[in-house]
Amino acid sequence: GAEAALRSVWMALGHLKANESFHSALDDPEAQRALRHWSGEHRLPLAECEEWEHNPRIVMIQRELRALQHACKLAGMKVPLQSVIARSDVVDFPDGSKLIEGKMVPKPQESKDGEPVADICEPCEGDEADPQQAEEEAEAEAERARARAWGSQKKQLKWQLAAGIVALVGARLAMWISPEPDADGWPANETLAAAAGFDGHAEAYR
Repeated sequence: GAEAALRSVWMALGHLKANESFHSALDDPEAQRALRHWSGEHRLPLAECEEWEHNPRIVMIQRELRALQHACKLAGMKVPLQSVIARSDVVDFPDGSKLIEGKMVPKPQESKDGEPVADICEPCEGDEADPQQAEEEAEAEAERARARAWGSQKKQLKWQLAAGIVALVGARLAMWISPEPDADGWPANETLAAAAGFDGHAEAYR
């Protein structure tokens, strides 16, 4: 497809960009004439091109350019001669767009003062907020807030209940260790023991 062809153009430019022998050969003025001829920038008569078959530099350049020429043909574009000479894998098109890393990048929009316009996504038709949906979302958020509040309240009640149980157990334990005295000043358990002993003696004398 078109995307694959553009990526092939970018890869071919990258290969030429890193090819030192190719750019050394381009220093030859005759090689530059051949390059402009092959790219279509300045076509030459056939008679002037016949001698290139015996020029090793031009033969090497022609061989290295074949992949780029094929990719450009598939992409429906001219050979980017300026990018080749500048050792760049970026292609600048007349409309301001660019080919960067195998992808077309459109020209940035400009405001009246010439400054680039920020890419702001405008709401499309049919994307207006639905009142019913907004109300449902607000109700759902309120329900989540109530659930969080109830969870916090339950946690607080658990701590209060635990504290009350601890206090009650402590009070019971204190009463068991130190029982209150009865009306005569005796502890209740000692009074009962004494009473039991007295009844025993009385039973023995009967």
